[in-house]
Amino acid sequence: EAQWVALAFNPGLRLARLRLTQATAAAQESASWPDPRFTLSALKLREQTPDPWVITQGLEFSLPLSGRAGAYRDLKQAQQQVALRAVREAEWDVLHTLARAWVQWSAAQLRIEQTDRHLATLAPLIETTPQLARSGELVPTAANPVALESAMQESLLQGLRGQAAERKQQLLALMGLPPGHGVRLLPGLSADGNGQPASQAPESALAARNPSLARLREEYQAREHALRMEIAKQ
Repeated sequence: EAQWVALAFNPGLRLARLRLTQATAAAQESASWPDPRFTLSALKLREQTPDPWVITQGLEFSLPLSGRAGAYRDLKQAQQQVALRAVREAEWDVLHTLARAWVQWSAAQLRIEQTDRHLATLAPLIETTPQLARSGELVPTAANPVALESAMQESLLQGLRGQAAERKQQLLALMGLPPGHGVRLLPGLSADGNGQPASQAPESALAARNPSLARLREEYQAREHALRMEIAKQ
């Protein structure tokens, strides 16, 4: 459920989608020719005439015979593909970061529970060992390790609680939720959320599906179209 919330409300993903919307609009606009321009010219006659001014109106438009319009269209469409790949890359990055953060937070929560149980078992010993030491049934120095262990576990527990609170805030930030949101998080140590094993696909197949490599390929194509556009301009 946290993955769906993060995909919908993560600030970085929302910004990437807005950039994709902007690139899509630019690609759609690039398919049309440049808008025509209205012109207005005025000429003043030298001779004495009742109306010395001659006003001429006109309409200018250009035909993209040089290929510049096509190059511009291809460039904007390539930039749209780059923005699309960037969104997919950002989605995968958020999902993977969320999965790692969830495992780290869950581990801290489970360690807190284990430490609480350990302290619960030490509590009766802390009460009985001083009594046994006073009655002579236990060496006085034997009571000190129990109290020391309890103090160490209390200190460890405080550190774990601070660590868990920090990682919970990281999870809320990844999901795009405010820090004080009352969402209930359930610990889970499965990194992918469903317990499935990691993909055993060949390296070539993994490279073909890698979102970062896909974005880099589209960026290369966009630079090629930018070069073609510059040549058409010159």
